Amino acid sequence: MCPLQLRFALAGLCILSQSALLVAQANESLTTEQQRLVMTSAWQNHNEPLYDSFSVAEFWQSFDGQLMLPELSHSAEVANIADVFLNDPNRNAVVNRLQHLNRLSDEDWPELAFVANHRLHSRHSQISLIKQRLVLLGDLAQQDELNDLYDDALLSALKGFQQRHGLVSDGVIGHQTLAQLNRSPNERRKRLARDYLSRIYLQAHLPANYVLVNIADYSIALSLEGEIKFQGKTVVGKPQRPTPLMQTSIKSLIYNPTWTVPGKLVSRDILPKAMQDNRYLEQQGFQIRDAKGNLLESSAIDWTDVTDLDLPLRFTQQPGPNNALGKVKFFLNNERAIYLHDTPNQHHFKHPQRAYSSGCVRVENAQQLASIIGASDFVNAAEYSEVHHSDKANHWLALSTPLPLYTVYLTSSVERGSLPRFQPDIYNFYTN
Repeated sequence: MCPLQLRFALAGLCILSQSALLVAQANESLTTEQQRLVMTSAWQNHNEPLYDSFSVAEFWQSFDGQLMLPELSHSAEVANIADVFLNDPNRNAVVNRLQHLNRLSDEDWPELAFVANHRLHSRHSQISLIKQRLVLLGDLAQQDELNDLYDDALLSALKGFQQRHGLVSDGVIGHQTLAQLNRSPNERRKRLARDYLSRIYLQAHLPANYVLVNIADYSIALSLEGEIKFQGKTVVGKPQRPTPLMQTSIKSLIYNPTWTVPGKLVSRDILPKAMQDNRYLEQQGFQIRDAKGNLLESSAIDWTDVTDLDLPLRFTQQPGPNNALGKVKFFLNNERAIYLHDTPNQHHFKHPQRAYSSGCVRVENAQQLASIIGASDFVNAAEYSEVHHSDKANHWLALSTPLPLYTVYLTSSVERGSLPRFQPDIYNFYTN
């Protein structure tokens, strides 16, 4: 599969043919093998009418035009995707949720306006509408009377709703919470279907060894020999400096890295801080060199008088507790200077939304991730031991074979026994 095909799939543009979920929900009498054969045939002939023995589920009727996968010419690849779909433990949970959201499309879903004084034990006519919506979405148990009192049951339901939508779980009905409450069932099911099918398509093409970064939910996972060995939180790029979708690889681990600041970040981030505090550069361990490589004394420079025209000055942060890259950097094979790294700013990982970086990916417990990779067959054991215990700056440890890495953007998921999780569309991929 070429990178372009995978890029489309990862961006959520892979839409399933009508038969795929249909088989899962409409004819349980078929054996798994029979289901796989029907799905394979339908996918290979996706421009032909579906079998008359299957009625199209109501869910698919809300879409305009014929739903199909991208052109798949190899029967083995199609069969592989079908097998991944049929063996997915969360398949029935997704199908059931899509059917439920389809039924909710008939419900009145008026826009909820912001009201400033919603708080515990207060009353407002809008509260009953919020309760009704939370009942329909599964966060609040059905009550005999949906009154206008902000009670303890509503507080608990709101906190659960906020948590599964990637928001601060505080029970405050602010603008972000209202935006999620106002998201229509139709929008929810389309996003859930796209993301789920993208996961299936992705899973069918992932190798046994890989690192997967989901930008939208700030997560990272490492698979070795088909088994997940590490899962953690990440910080990704700000909306104005987004982390790109990539299909690349980790080529090296760099211990005690120095950080040479890109010119744009010097202007945007470093100079403003130096202008405010003439001790900032020294305290943060920066060395400044001119175009000829001469080391300059930062304290001797009047930073308030420095402009972009005075650059190129090269700013390099030395290893230490304040180094922006932390203890370890994961060097990626790409032309965008994007990489994974440790960070001294661990407090960011406590936030539910973590788009704070300038494009690179900060990893919580990055040293643990490096240790797992270092103990794998990708790294020579003797070399790893030497580098891991060294204080040498920029000590590189090359992997014997590049470790595939994928950055994806999937904003929703459903697991068995749980309600769907939706993350804010931080880069407006679905809006645009």
